[in-house]
Amino acid sequence: MNKKNIIIISVVVIALISVLIIRSIIIGRMEKARDAARAKSCAATQRILTGATEMYNMDHPEMLTSLNVKALLTPSYNPYTKKNESYLREDPTKNDFGCEYASKGDLTQDGYIYCKKHGSVEEIVNKYGR
Repeated sequence: MNKKNIIIISVVVIALISVLIIRSIIIGRMEKARDAARAKSCAATQRILTGATEMYNMDHPEMLTSLNVKALLTPSYNPYTKKNESYLREDPTKNDFGCEYASKGDLTQDGYIYCKKHGSVEEIVNKYGR
């Protein structure tokens, strides 16, 4: 091999190594951003479940003291619209993020809904911001 070929090969190897290093940095940042987006989506779902539970409790004498998605999805008579409506249109707990929702404490008092994977809304906000 002559000197010119060796220089070309070494430039190609250096360029390839540089591309691999940059790629690994970018992929790491993209995974962190994806995790943050999934956690924020989880927090939004928790807020939806909390709001639906509060609306259910305002309309029914038998209040939900713990998370009951089935009750929130079951249509019931709404005297204001005079229609059978549910508090959720679809089950927000069915997602691809591995989230499982539960409640701690009495939801009619100071209880809250949380995700077994990501934690409560407060914990998600503290970790990832709004």
